[in-house]
Amino acid sequence: MWEIVFWLSLATIVYHYCGYPLVLLALNRLSKRPPIQMAAMTPSVSLVISAYNEEEVIRKKVENALAIDYPKDLFEIVVASDGSTDQTCAIVQEYASQGVQLHHSSERRGKNGALNAVAPHLHGDILVFTDANGMFQANAIRELVRPFADSRVGCVCGELIYRNPNENLVAEGYNHYWRYDQWLKGLETRLLSLLGANGSIFAVRRDLNEWLDPRISNDMVLPIKVAGRGYAVLYHPEAVSIESGSAGEQEELRRRSRIVARGIMGTLFLLPELVRRGKGLVLFQLFSRKVLRYIFPLLLITLFISNCFLSGPFYRLTLIAQVVPYALAVLGHYLAQKGIKVRLLSLPYYFCVGNLAALKGLFKILSFQELATWEGFDRRYDLALGDQAGGKRRD
Repeated sequence: MWEIVFWLSLATIVYHYCGYPLVLLALNRLSKRPPIQMAAMTPSVSLVISAYNEEEVIRKKVENALAIDYPKDLFEIVVASDGSTDQTCAIVQEYASQGVQLHHSSERRGKNGALNAVAPHLHGDILVFTDANGMFQANAIRELVRPFADSRVGCVCGELIYRNPNENLVAEGYNHYWRYDQWLKGLETRLLSLLGANGSIFAVRRDLNEWLDPRISNDMVLPIKVAGRGYAVLYHPEAVSIESGSAGEQEELRRRSRIVARGIMGTLFLLPELVRRGKGLVLFQLFSRKVLRYIFPLLLITLFISNCFLSGPFYRLTLIAQVVPYALAVLGHYLAQKGIKVRLLSLPYYFCVGNLAALKGLFKILSFQELATWEGFDRRYDLALGDQAGGKRRD
């Protein structure tokens, strides 16, 4: 029994990281879909900034939005405040004379609640969603709308570049994972079926925008719903937003566990619709990329436990192969606490932090914790980035 558990766990882990990309590569070779035809265009655009108690960064975000290179008569900037109790609203109102609009709800309803409320007031043909700490480069909107020249395109995800001002191991490790994630996005884009976006920069046609349950993630669920309706969903890396990574492991645990919990809820909401519409490719992607990621810590646990009950030279080697990255992660944590940062340890360190966060996310679902509203983060880490937006893309 333990041998079966071991091999099933190992095969699923290998499939998630290696098998799924190989399947995407094979599907890309077999695909007969004509490529997307991009073109310079200037549709009307509504930039929607989600905010809850963002007084530390909202001024910088609004000024960044005002500096975007896009025709002013076709571009509206809207801040959707979800019950902010600090100076966020007062700061935004200082820019009313420059056309910046504030939609404030005194009641906390969560990010989706704020977006659902503001949606009827938006005028742009293209809606661009962003977070208060994501700083766009000057040409981001022009690039983001170029794929919409093709009528098949319903949603476009831009490029999110993470900076790491204090070179902490969590942010450094996440950058390694993010590069792998970007590669997957490229493979999915060639199939015109990107599985989700990022909340820092993504766009959707206004007539495809939908009301979303407050407990789910809009940047994951909305693009998949668009794909479910038969439209192309793309990743366009020339439209760039810049954010800082997490300031440390505690912030990453909070952030990542919430993403996983809301992602699980989103998956439960999406499944009936995708099955009803007969979207086999999207269902396959959802299982291979999202569902397996959510249960990944459970696979690691079953792999390790089953390995402990198996004997022989091969199984001793596989047990050592599992123990080593965990030991390196513990070493990285210990050294980081002493102020010593070894970049080579960032990947095993983040691997453990990320999977611990996923485990916490699973626990949030099983314990029925509240998922609609979100708590703000200390944005001083974002401010440490300085002025890194504007101009051309920088990696």
